Amino acid sequence: MSSQPDTPSTDVPEDSLILAIRQILSERLFVPLDEVLPNSRLIADLQADSLDFVDLQFVLEKRFEIHFGYGEFFDATPDWVTKDGFLQPQAVERLTGLLPVLASFAAQGPVPLKVFFDHLTVDTVARIVRRQQAKMGR
Repeated sequence: MSSQPDTPSTDVPEDSLILAIRQILSERLFVPLDEVLPNSRLIADLQADSLDFVDLQFVLEKRFEIHFGYGEFFDATPDWVTKDGFLQPQAVERLTGLLPVLASFAAQGPVPLKVFFDHLTVDTVARIVRRQQAKMGR
């Protein structure tokens, strides 16, 4: 596995949501469960690709009985990304709550979409699911 980026600490005890997401990713990406850690990066460490993200969205919706609307789950829509491949300022603001490391990149100028995907972790997916659950009153 490649080295982990500087990401927020995940020293809290693993909860059932993170374990469930780890199990889903292990199964879908054909990676042993013990290699799917809360700070594992989906692309760099687990080798997820764009089709895996589509599959993951549907699996998460079904497993956790949530729904992602247009632009709510890793969509590179014009609402999120400029024609030049940078995150829109409102996307950076929205995503910083899920991925705090974006704030340090935003302080340096426009944030490339690649930065978001390079730092996207299992823990980030758990935060996204929790956000959707809260949005749906769960």
